Amino acid sequence: MNSFVQAQAIAPRADVFSDFLAALVGVLNRCAPVLLLAGLVFALRLPSFSFDVINVDESVYHLMGQAWLHGTPPHLGIVDNKPLGLYGLHAIAGLLFTDPIAGARLLAAIATFAAAWLLSRLAQTFLGVNRWGGMVCGLLFSGYAILLGGDASQGPVFYAPLLAGGALLIMTEIAALKAGKAPSVAKLGAAGLLLGLSLQIKYVTVFESVAFGLFYLHAAWQADRRGANIRAPAILGALVLIAGGLAPTLAAIGYYAALGQGATFMFYSFTANATRAMTHDPFPVLASRVGLILFALAPLMAPSFEYLRMRAPQERWVPRFMAAWFAMAMLGGIAQLQFADHYFYEAVLPLALMAAAAIHGAAAPRRRAAVTTFLLLGMALTGYVGVRSLGVDNNGGKHMPSIVARDITTTGARSMYVFNSHTLLHLLTGIPLPTKYPLADHLIRDINAESFGFDGPKEMARVLANDQDVIVVSRPINPEAVSADRRKLLEDKLAASYCLWRQYPAGAHHVDVYLLHGFAGQGACAAPVTVAKAEPPRERTFPAPLAPRKNSTPTLLARLAP
Repeated sequence: MNSFVQAQAIAPRADVFSDFLAALVGVLNRCAPVLLLAGLVFALRLPSFSFDVINVDESVYHLMGQAWLHGTPPHLGIVDNKPLGLYGLHAIAGLLFTDPIAGARLLAAIATFAAAWLLSRLAQTFLGVNRWGGMVCGLLFSGYAILLGGDASQGPVFYAPLLAGGALLIMTEIAALKAGKAPSVAKLGAAGLLLGLSLQIKYVTVFESVAFGLFYLHAAWQADRRGANIRAPAILGALVLIAGGLAPTLAAIGYYAALGQGATFMFYSFTANATRAMTHDPFPVLASRVGLILFALAPLMAPSFEYLRMRAPQERWVPRFMAAWFAMAMLGGIAQLQFADHYFYEAVLPLALMAAAAIHGAAAPRRRAAVTTFLLLGMALTGYVGVRSLGVDNNGGKHMPSIVARDITTTGARSMYVFNSHTLLHLLTGIPLPTKYPLADHLIRDINAESFGFDGPKEMARVLANDQDVIVVSRPINPEAVSADRRKLLEDKLAASYCLWRQYPAGAHHVDVYLLHGFAGQGACAAPVTVAKAEPPRERTFPAPLAPRKNSTPTLLARLAP
C-alpha cells in the first residue's frame, strides 16, 4: 500500500519534469535557427574588429561623430556629403565604447544580424520557406554582404535592417489589401519612419523607398477597384507612410535651420551629392570595379532568377515586389557613377530572399537544397578570405596605422598633413586636421574638390604653406589617383623643408613619415629608420585632441581642444 502511494506521489512530479523537458526542447527547436544565425553572423565579423582601417570612409565618420559629441555638428567643422544618421551612429560608438572603431563595427554586426533576422521572417511569411529556409536566407545575406564592405561600419550596413523592416511592414499591408482587409495605419507609419531613417543614413535608399510606396499605392488602388470598402484607411495609410518617410529629413533640415546653417546643410547634403553624381572615375577603373561587384553578386543571381521564373500565378505580386526591390537597389548603386562595392550592398537583400526561396522552397529536394546552401556559403567565405588577404597585401598589417600613430606621438608633433594615407592617424594621435576636408582624395583629386565647391590646389598649397610638423605620404604615389600638379606641390615642399624620418613597409606600398626641419632638430633625420617589424600596441589609443599651433587654420578638431 505504501509503495502504491509513493508511486502516485512520484508520478505527477515525473509528468511535470517531462512536460518541462518537452517545453524546453520546443523552445530550443524554435530558437535554434535564430541562435545559429546570430552565432555565424558575429563569428564572421569578429576578426574585423581588430583592423584599424577597413574602409577609408570610416575615419571621416569617426572624426565627425567625435566632433558632434563635443558640440560641433557635422558640416560645420569637417565637411562631408552624408546624412546625419551615419555620423550620429559613430558618435554613439564613441560614447559607449573606449575603442570607437571596434565599437562601431560591433554596432554594424548587430545591424547585420537584425537585417538577417528580418529577412528570414520576410522569407517565411511571403516566400514560402520554413524556419530553416529563413535561416539560410539570413546566412546568404550575411555571407555575401560582407564581400561588399559589410565588415566595415559603412552606411549600407546600418540602413539594411531599416529597409528590411520597412519592406516587411509594407508587404504585410499589401497582403491585407489583397485579402480585402483595411491596412493598419500604425504599421504604415512605422514603415515610413523606418524608411525615412534609412534616408538619414544614406540618401540612396530613396529608390527602394519610392518603389515600396508605389507598390502599396497600386495595391490600394486595386483593392478599391474590386469594391473593397477601405478607401479612407488606405488613403490615410498612404499619407502616414509618406509623412513618416519625410519626417527624419525634415527634422534634420529644421535642426540646421535653428542653428542658422540651413544653407550649409542643404549644400553638403544635396548639392554636393548631385555634383558628385555627375562625375566619374576613368572607365578602366570603373570596369574593374563592375567586374568585382558582379563577381560578388553572381552566385546569388542564378537562383534568384530561377525563383522569378518558377512562381505560381496567384503569388505574382511577391516576385514582382522582389524584382522591383532588386532593380531599385541596382539603380541606386549605378546612379552614383562610382561603382564602389558598398554602393551595391543593398542588392544582396532581395537576392538573398529570392535565392533562399528557390533553394529551400516547398518543392526543393532537401539534399540538393543543403548541398547548394553549403556551396554558396563556402564561395562567400572563400571570397571574403581573399578580399581580406588582398587588403593586407596591398596596405600592410591590420595594426599599421596604430604603429605609425604611436611613433608620431613620441615626436610631440602638434600639426600633421596626411597626403594620401589614412585619415585615421588624426584620430589615433589627437593631432588636429589642417583642413576641413578630411579625406586625402578631397585635396589631391579635382573630381572630389569640384563636388565640394573648392579649389583643390589652392587648399593644398595653403596647408603646405603652414609648415606642418609632420607629413605622411604613402609611396609609390599612383599617378592615376594623384594629379601631377599636386605631386609637384608635395615633392617641392618636402625637398625644401622636410627630412624623411621613418618608413613603414605596408604590403605593396610603404608609408613615409617626414619631419619639418625646424621641428625635427639636429640629427633627427640623420639616419632614416625603416620599421620592418614592430609590435602593435596592446590596444588602440585615442588621445585628447591637441590645441592647434598659432599659424594653423582652426579646424574642427582644434575646436575640440580643452
